[in-house]
Parts: sequence; C-alpha cells; structure tokens
Amino acid sequence: MKFRFILFAAVMAGFSVSAVAEAAPLIGYVHLQKAILRVEEGKAARAKLEKTMKSKQKQLTSKKKELEDLTQKLSKGQATDAEKAKFNKQRAELQEVFLKEQNELQKMERETLEPIVKKMRKIIEGVGKKGGYTVILEVGANGLLFAQDHLDLTNEVIRTYNKRHPTKRK
Repeated sequence: MKFRFILFAAVMAGFSVSAVAEAAPLIGYVHLQKAILRVEEGKAARAKLEKTMKSKQKQLTSKKKELEDLTQKLSKGQATDAEKAKFNKQRAELQEVFLKEQNELQKMERETLEPIVKKMRKIIEGVGKKGGYTVILEVGANGLLFAQDHLDLTNEVIRTYNKRHPTKRK
C-alpha cells in the first residue's frame, strides 16, 4: 500500500513539474516607434510629414524676419507709434500662427500614423500568438531596464508588416 502511495506521489510530482515547465511565461518586447519609422509605410508617412513641415517652416520664417526687422527699429528707438502698434499686432499674429501650425502638424501626424499603429498592433498580436508569447511589452521613452536580445521582436514585426502591407513605389 505504501509503495502505491509513493508511486502515485512521484507520478503526480512529475506531472506538476512538467505542467509548471510548460506554463512558463514567454515575454517579448517591441520598439514600437522604431518599428513605425522603419516600415515602408511609416517611412513614406514620415517623408510626407517632413515635406509639409518644411513648407510651413518657410512661411513662419518669413513672418519672423519681418518681426525681427521691427524689433531692431524698436530697440534703436526709431519706431513710430504706428510701427510699435504694428509690431505688437504682428507678434501676436505670429504667436497665433505658430500655435495653429504646431497643432495642425500634431493632428496631421496623429491622423497619418494612427492607421499604421492600428495595423502594427494587430501584427504584434499575431506574432505573439504564433510564437506562444504570454506578454509582449512596448519599449517606450523610458526604455526597458533589461531584456535579452532574443526577446526583441521589433525586426520580426517590421518584416511581417512590410510583407502584409507593401507600399506602392513611384
């Protein structure tokens, strides 16, 4: 009787150990921003955003030059009351335009990158399920304190994204 109990306990202990070994969590991580900037669709979106930003920067630079000229006149005491009023008005307009353009660029960036992020998250989920990952972490601005390189799924996510969402070359 004791022998059967010991045999039963040994068999159950074996099952417990193998169940624990099979249930060990597999954790991976992805540099999401890096992936977005490296997929072909992300590169095209970034180029479009930079082109728009340069165009808007030119407009702001010309307005800023006018304001600097008026500032010089004011500092030399050569400005009339009308020029002082013009300066104050232009400064207020420039600040308003700058904030408007900055908000517009941020909105444009969100709208341009949001579809890419949605597709990227689906791909990350698929990579996780296929690889049997328990958790996939996103590496953000604060980084990851430590992780083995083989747990970095960023390049796999980029390759999978580019295969599933090829961009049309001009």
